[in-house]
Amino acid sequence: MNDVVVSAENRFVKEVSLLRSAKQRRKLGKFTLEGAAYIFDIPDTRHVEYMLVAESRRGEYRALLEKHSHRIVADKLMALLCDTVTPQGVIAVCKQPRHNTLQLVARGGLYVICEDVRDPGNLGTIIRTAEAAGATAVLALCGCTDVYSPKAVRASSGAVFQLPVAEDLAAEDVMALLRGNNTRVYATHLDGGSLPYDVDLRGNCAIIIGNEAHGVSDDLARQCDARIKLPMPGTVQSLNASVAAGVIIYESLRQRLYH
Repeated sequence: MNDVVVSAENRFVKEVSLLRSAKQRRKLGKFTLEGAAYIFDIPDTRHVEYMLVAESRRGEYRALLEKHSHRIVADKLMALLCDTVTPQGVIAVCKQPRHNTLQLVARGGLYVICEDVRDPGNLGTIIRTAEAAGATAVLALCGCTDVYSPKAVRASSGAVFQLPVAEDLAAEDVMALLRGNNTRVYATHLDGGSLPYDVDLRGNCAIIIGNEAHGVSDDLARQCDARIKLPMPGTVQSLNASVAAGVIIYESLRQRLYH
């Protein structure tokens, strides 16, 4: 395509602007992804509807232009659309993967449940770690930050395209589905009575990661099989949510590999 988009009223430019809003992302079922490396790593071209590429970068991104439908955009206009600190001049508009929670739970394995996780970097990192460790799915309860916000998607390093993630789920519905599939549920909790190394994290089990400031809610913790706490012989009182999640997720993997 040789025509260069110069108007903010162009329908593709307007849609990318709309997708800055979580409400619009949910309504349209789409999200944006910036950065050539991230876009190159998307496993299936069907995930990408189209790209916007800065006019001055079209030669640099020739391989991407051959791979995906695209529009070339004037540099000044592209700069207004970019979200990153150091824009790379390319934005992909992607379709949000959709997953049936009932079918996900029926698969069995390891589930990571996020309750009221508000930081998109934490949520994206949890998704990335869960995918790396071979988890079945991440289940984000109502109140979590948007899985498809630009920061969360980048923090996931493309894992949102690989690992099933279901969001905006009611806690009671998730717990009922897990119980129906004989899945043990563990809450990470500062008042936990068990270490992750002392509980069975093999088979069908779910780990709940709570809000960064308040942890897992008391109501949800009461419904769990056990509350687990990481040992912290140092002076800090708690760990970052994504770090704590990573330690426990990988303890589950260790048990699955060596027990």
